[in-house]
Amino acid sequence: MLMRSTISPPLASSGNILLCGLSPSDRSLLEPHLEQVQVKRGAELIRAGQPLSDVYFPDAGLFSLEEQPSPCRDPIEVAIIGREGLLGWPALLGCGHSNHRVTARGRRALVQRIAVADLRDACATSATLSDALLRFVHFVIVQMGRTITSHADDDLDRRVARWLLMRHDRLGGDELSVCHDEVAASLGVRRASITDKLHILEGELFVRCHRGRVLIRNRDGLEAFAGPAYGNPEAHYRHMIAPFGKNKRSDLITTSARELGAVV
Repeated sequence: MLMRSTISPPLASSGNILLCGLSPSDRSLLEPHLEQVQVKRGAELIRAGQPLSDVYFPDAGLFSLEEQPSPCRDPIEVAIIGREGLLGWPALLGCGHSNHRVTARGRRALVQRIAVADLRDACATSATLSDALLRFVHFVIVQMGRTITSHADDDLDRRVARWLLMRHDRLGGDELSVCHDEVAASLGVRRASITDKLHILEGELFVRCHRGRVLIRNRDGLEAFAGPAYGNPEAHYRHMIAPFGKNKRSDLITTSARELGAVV
């Protein structure tokens, strides 16, 4: 894991939505213990099965939670987290390790690091802090559930559209730095299948593909194409935590998202 420490900025200027949404008193419990670090692309931030010593709040970049079905298979992405949340969240549930590997994606990643012991002490001090962080854990569970359903029910072209939209939500601008191999590995399919599906999306003028880059040209069209594969977890986050993502339509707060919020 390649990381370089920097001076941690005040939380008021942090790019992390979850941290910025905390009350001033809850932020003050965390701020003395946070350290901003840079993470290189491809770095393994958390190893599956290894003890969790730190929790991370991304300021920039995105991180893939991956599970390896077998030793002879590439890891498959089960969730993606960016500046809307935190990494190492099993520590909030009393777990000493994560079952998923967490890998840095994108061009540039910055995270706020805090020791598990310090975070647990802060949560023990403030019920409102604990509740705010556990709402995000619930969001991750909702996102994973949608991923499972998408793998089971959605055609690959819709799954690719969802994959692109989720990254577009978490990165600045409209250009994504991705390659076909990365998409294929994340979705557990052949590279050639991804190439075919991206050609379909490009033919519909939703995206424009270059070498190692995908430009989102028509966000609304891409969302409509993805259909139910995308939108419900994101609406759940906006309803329960804070504004998030590049979709500005309020009608994505669906009945099921409201029902999920009612049981948090």
